[in-house]
Amino acid sequence: LSLVRQSLRSLFVVVLDLGFALRLALLRPVGRNRLAGELLGVLLTLVGGMLVAGLVLPWHALRSVAISAGLPRDGVAGRPMSVPLDITASGPFEIAIPALGIGWTGVPHPGAGDLETLAGRRGLLGEYTVELRSAAPLGLWWWRRSIHFTPPRPLHVAPAPSVVPLPPRSSGSQ
Repeated sequence: LSLVRQSLRSLFVVVLDLGFALRLALLRPVGRNRLAGELLGVLLTLVGGMLVAGLVLPWHALRSVAISAGLPRDGVAGRPMSVPLDITASGPFEIAIPALGIGWTGVPHPGAGDLETLAGRRGLLGEYTVELRSAAPLGLWWWRRSIHFTPPRPLHVAPAPSVVPLPPRSSGSQ
């Protein structure tokens, strides 16, 4: 946490320094009065800082995400199953696991838990990809990241059971 604070503090100082240098270079000849371009320079510095923060912070949040994902031993097509996840992150993000039919789901806080989904088509799932995306905290740019997993044992999805009616009972001579 202290490393994140130090990096954010140094990023803020760099953005302010660049903003003031840009202001001095571009807005100095605006007028003879020294304060003519000062307000515009300060506003440009603040907007530039917000743009840089909106670009860098989501990237940093996704790079710091660590996920430990597993698979249940087996499933039945069309029936619910839970996928255990253990997530360590520094900010909110969204997660999707397309191979398991899990669409974009928000993860506001890190922790351990299960994602509920319906088992897809029957077959054997040996590896899958977890998709992450984030635009936090400002929502200006979206960053994406993919993590590939190969679980120690594959997921076996059995076919959905079908209901077959029994033939009518005959009233024979037995």
